[in-house]
Amino acid sequence: MLVLFLLLGITTSTPSPAAADGGAVPVVNPFSYFCNSTAVRRTYLPNSTFAANLASLAAALPMNASISGGGFSAGVFGSPPDAAYGLVLCRGDYGGPACASCLESRFRDADSFCPYSSDVTVYHDQCQLRFSDRDFLAGAGAGGSNLPESVAWNMNNVSGRNAAAFDDLVVRLVGAVADAAGNAKGRYATGQAGFARERTNVYALAQCTPDLTPAQCRACLAGLIAQVPTWLKGRVGGRILGVRCDVRYENDLFFARTSDMVTLTPLVDTSKGQSPSS
Repeated sequence: MLVLFLLLGITTSTPSPAAADGGAVPVVNPFSYFCNSTAVRRTYLPNSTFAANLASLAAALPMNASISGGGFSAGVFGSPPDAAYGLVLCRGDYGGPACASCLESRFRDADSFCPYSSDVTVYHDQCQLRFSDRDFLAGAGAGGSNLPESVAWNMNNVSGRNAAAFDDLVVRLVGAVADAAGNAKGRYATGQAGFARERTNVYALAQCTPDLTPAQCRACLAGLIAQVPTWLKGRVGGRILGVRCDVRYENDLFFARTSDMVTLTPLVDTSKGQSPSS
């Protein structure tokens, strides 16, 4: 199940930029959610055993993710048929208390936008979650399912004469960053590239849940990158998000810089439209 959300279209309230974002985040933070992963919505009663297990899950996972060092946690509370399965992930540069706070807010969003739904996925700029009454964690050894996925894009386009070259650069950049993410311990990597024709730079990230092997992570990301030409053609920014892996690129810096960023082509001095001198 794949649902599209315009970057400047479907949103909720705009949270303040996180310190890790360096202040260079889009004006509007996209937010998407899925109230069920199947055609027929499954619900639970407010005072049921599943409700109690879900409350325990919602309390434990954000805290576990914030202290794990990787912004990730997955687990189950209770036993079938009342078990609550969950998985949470914070963006690689968004950890500690900020990660916990983001996830706690997303669980509240799930309750607000999908009341009593027993299978919910929520995507946000800095964190994401999924919980269910069915064991979607069981396939983790094989990479797990990345569904439901969400696509969002910047409404600005690259000029027509440069679109093909820009799209090619984006695919090469996210591919290089995906390779780096697969080999990184935390399964998270970022990168950058200059595009002199448009006097702009491109910044990208790729991330998987850290429990995936390098091969599983790279395969998951490859599935998203293969969709980039379909959904994000000619767009100056966009993202494809899944439960197990995410890719995103923008023409503005939206993550914290690190010394190990992938640099595909020399950056452009956007104030002059030429490569800065060394």
